[in-house]
Amino acid sequence: MLATASGSLRSHGPQVLRVDRVDCIYEQWDWPFAARRRTAIDTYFRREKRANSSLWNGQLLLLRDLYVGDGGLRGRCFETDYASLLAGLAWGNIGHHIKACFGVAALMGSDGAFVVGRMAPHTRNAGQIYFPSGSFDRKDVVAGKLDILGSIWRELREETGLAPEELVADPGWHVVFAGPRVPLFKVVHASEPADVVRSRIVANLASQRRPEFVAVEVVRTHQLDPRMPAWMQSYLRHAWSAFA
Repeated sequence: MLATASGSLRSHGPQVLRVDRVDCIYEQWDWPFAARRRTAIDTYFRREKRANSSLWNGQLLLLRDLYVGDGGLRGRCFETDYASLLAGLAWGNIGHHIKACFGVAALMGSDGAFVVGRMAPHTRNAGQIYFPSGSFDRKDVVAGKLDILGSIWRELREETGLAPEELVADPGWHVVFAGPRVPLFKVVHASEPADVVRSRIVANLASQRRPEFVAVEVVRTHQLDPRMPAWMQSYLRHAWSAFA
């Protein structure tokens, strides 16, 4: 359970909180679950890879001991392998104090509509609708701290072709607490309407050898899609309620 200055967040259903800052330090730490269940994890991943040969067991960062208070969120990140994360999520055994935390660019056109992508068939989340997003890894650690915004800018450029200097980021963060997943949303504004941004991204995807998005869509107020994961739907409801 996540600790807060006023107790613990409720465990049923995703929650969205806005915080002024997110501070996460990096430290070396051996995840007991990954060591204890190594053989079973490797067997699980081999089976998953047979179903999707594109899966790669790379290294990524997870967060632990998250705490919300004084207008911010803080925690500690550690390195583990993708297979351990997938197995932990599938088995419901990731641990209450361990979170799959990742950066999300809530990309908004000048008309207030959001721009999202549909994940390509070769990805783990094929067919689902996402904002540009991605897991953290060691290259996102700068001077011992997790550079979350830097990671988001990199993923946004890789997945859409949009450059950070073309966009304006809102201050603060929206954090969705959805069980073992804790996406960190940064709202980023384009100077062009969402349909124009969509067209630019589609053109960029056509130039990529193996893009993560197979299609790009514009989402206007109250246009939820069942292909969106629960944490993304929760964020959009929160955002639209703020606009009202």
